[in-house]
Amino acid sequence: MDCKQGLSPYAFCSLFSKCSAWFISLADGGILHIEICHKLLRYSTGVILGTFVLIIIITTFSNAAWVLNLGKALYWLIVGAAVFSLGVWFWRKRLEKDLEVAPGKGR
Repeated sequence: MDCKQGLSPYAFCSLFSKCSAWFISLADGGILHIEICHKLLRYSTGVILGTFVLIIIITTFSNAAWVLNLGKALYWLIVGAAVFSLGVWFWRKRLEKDLEVAPGKGR
């Protein structure tokens, strides 16, 4: 799929794998890129869980106006981390698919 074809269900795949072909090179360590994806997903999960716990803590001990603003900011951090995780997941799935069909890459 070419990146100029427009929005599709695999738009994140296009963004993270096809348009970034300079970064993703199966011949130069596709497995390494999958490991990077796993680390990014772990860090993103930690950010989501930590932020959620922080929201619970600040709303438990205070109901001041600053808590509302901080809670909103933390909420958007969770949403952003979730969207980032989705993009990395699509990227990882695309890498795994490319590794399965890459010539000379027998498993």
